[in-house]
Amino acid sequence: TVIDPVFTAEPFFSFVGALGALGALLALAHGRWMLPAWWALIIVFHMRSFATFTVVPTALLAALVVVEVGIPAAREVIRRAPSQRAGRWRIALVAGAAVAVMLYGAVEPNRGEARLLRPVSEGDQIAMQWIAIRTPEDARFLVIPEREWFGDREGEWFPVLAQRESLGTPQGLEWVGGAFEDRAALHARARSCASQHADCLEALAEDAPFTFVYLPAGCCAPLRNSLRDDDRYVTRYLGSAAVFERVADAAGEVGR
Repeated sequence: TVIDPVFTAEPFFSFVGALGALGALLALAHGRWMLPAWWALIIVFHMRSFATFTVVPTALLAALVVVEVGIPAAREVIRRAPSQRAGRWRIALVAGAAVAVMLYGAVEPNRGEARLLRPVSEGDQIAMQWIAIRTPEDARFLVIPEREWFGDREGEWFPVLAQRESLGTPQGLEWVGGAFEDRAALHARARSCASQHADCLEALAEDAPFTFVYLPAGCCAPLRNSLRDDDRYVTRYLGSAAVFERVADAAGEVGR
């Protein structure tokens, strides 16, 4: 959603996104439908990157709330204050807090686009090189992601660096029928298993049979511990990243 801080890259709460949503309601209440329609059409027809392309209408709708609600409210606060100076101090404190939060969101390195611009870690690169040399060429890997598909650098680079198939990587399939949507859905299911146990993967394997599981560096401690102790999986590589081979057949019987 547009008020999710993941999409607006704001810390704690999506302040600008919430103002944009309120602005849309305000505009519709006054019969001004152009900005809300612009906003909605981008979301409907450009779902893949709507968080980028809705920036302009979101900013305009947020400004609408500031101009038509925020400024009149500030004037009323000043008017009702014991003194004009006291009223201005109240407004300054609120405005200062809002600016401080937004500045924090702008410079904090783990927010917004900054978190997506880091390279694949050295540990992952070493593990993927090992995979390219030591696993069968027809191996089918399930990469367990930490982030949404559009920010999953390990999953996106895996087919290139490991030279193996990644069942949950949607990039490159945008124009192949419904393949992109299917891969994105599988990616989301794999991500949901990151903090669970091996049974989560077994349920997923019924729809997407895989032969190996790849856990990126720093990811998925509960799942890693579960796979190490599960007879259906064999540890093949264990470093900052991990590789497990699935040795259970379709009937759930284990063979090594």
